[in-house]
Amino acid sequence: MGIILWFIRRNERRTLFWGLGFSLFLIVTTLMSKVEKPILEIGSTSIQISSSITILGRNFSFGNGDLIIVSLLFMILFFYTSMAFVIDVPAKFVPTAFFLVTLFLAALSVQPFLYAALLLEICVILAVTLFTDWGSQPTRGVMRFVIYQTLAMPFMLTSGWVLSAVEANPTETKLIVQALILLGLGFSFWVGVFPFNSWMSQIAAEKPPFQVGFILLLFNTVVLVLIIRYLDGFVWLRDDARIFTVLRFLGVLMVVTSAILFLIEKNIFRTSAYIISFETGLSILSLSLNKISGWDAFVFMFLPRILAVALWSVLLSYIQQTEAQASAENRTFHPILLVGFALSALTLAGMPLLPAFPSRVLLFTELARIDTVILVWLSLANVLFIAATMRFLYEIKNRTRDWSTQPLPVVEKVYLYVFSAILIITGLIPQMFLRGMLTILEAFPNLR
Repeated sequence: MGIILWFIRRNERRTLFWGLGFSLFLIVTTLMSKVEKPILEIGSTSIQISSSITILGRNFSFGNGDLIIVSLLFMILFFYTSMAFVIDVPAKFVPTAFFLVTLFLAALSVQPFLYAALLLEICVILAVTLFTDWGSQPTRGVMRFVIYQTLAMPFMLTSGWVLSAVEANPTETKLIVQALILLGLGFSFWVGVFPFNSWMSQIAAEKPPFQVGFILLLFNTVVLVLIIRYLDGFVWLRDDARIFTVLRFLGVLMVVTSAILFLIEKNIFRTSAYIISFETGLSILSLSLNKISGWDAFVFMFLPRILAVALWSVLLSYIQQTEAQASAENRTFHPILLVGFALSALTLAGMPLLPAFPSRVLLFTELARIDTVILVWLSLANVLFIAATMRFLYEIKNRTRDWSTQPLPVVEKVYLYVFSAILIITGLIPQMFLRGMLTILEAFPNLR
């Protein structure tokens, strides 16, 4: 589909509707279908989703639990493609986004999964084409993005060799320590653990927020799934308490540093990097619990993160493009922008009656039992994040002298109101939307 969209990209309207229609079709298909079960039967002929496929000698396989992850990636694709109704989106974005999602799916499904590092490196290269206009040089932020993501690859590939050696010699302490160090460095570069996160804020300041949000959200979602896949795939890794201590340290480091940076940041367009980093740190903390409640909290975070970051991205892009088209004296914003930003940020902060609240309850409750020190740091980070949100909303309020009382255009009004309503409804009846996320854990049977 990406190839077709690439050739018709000059017709932006057709590209948009084809992209939206096909991504929505893929979401519905993956949510309603089961692997190795017929989707359609006509006489003795049936159509079904195969659990595996072989391409160039490599096996790519998905189970029923993986289909929910696939649908989440297609949701990201759908939401960011639909932003073309509100903001100006380059003609190359939709087809390139389809290519990227396809490669990320390949990285999640390749067997053995150690080959995912190579596929993610291809995704990095393709992302550069999305960030860089034809005939222009990559910016410093894009170059840092490439460098840091590429540095992760040799660590992950080397860790694959060491992990194989550990399985053959499970009592070899030196090999286990080497494997933990390599995995820690590799994943730290991938998700942008402090101090390896400078590229995130820099690229957020240089590039359109919707592009930054799309790439960071995709990368972090896939890398988080790969982390839990490593934990599921290696028995000795799950049995070694040190790996969960490292994960807990990295998680709280990401949460605290991103909350502080969000609080002191003066450039509103850099904030996309901090809110994604904050949420990623919470996911890593959930994994560090090494309990069923932790796994449940981990999968519950996916859908609220996608909704909140996507809404944040489209609102920031709307402000950026409005400011570029109008002078400070003639610039007006609608109050719905403040409401959208507040809903998005407070969702990520885990406030009650919003979608992320159930996952925060599980995380805070379990941390209260096993590690009160981490709980205190996490509570402090949450307070800082809420304070940063208030400061951010005040900054948005001061970016214009006049808040428009005139109604928005119909398309923009419907889009922003519907997006905000989805967040509110998901928070009011979370069991309807989040219970299905538990199916993801079927892809990791060794964790139960």
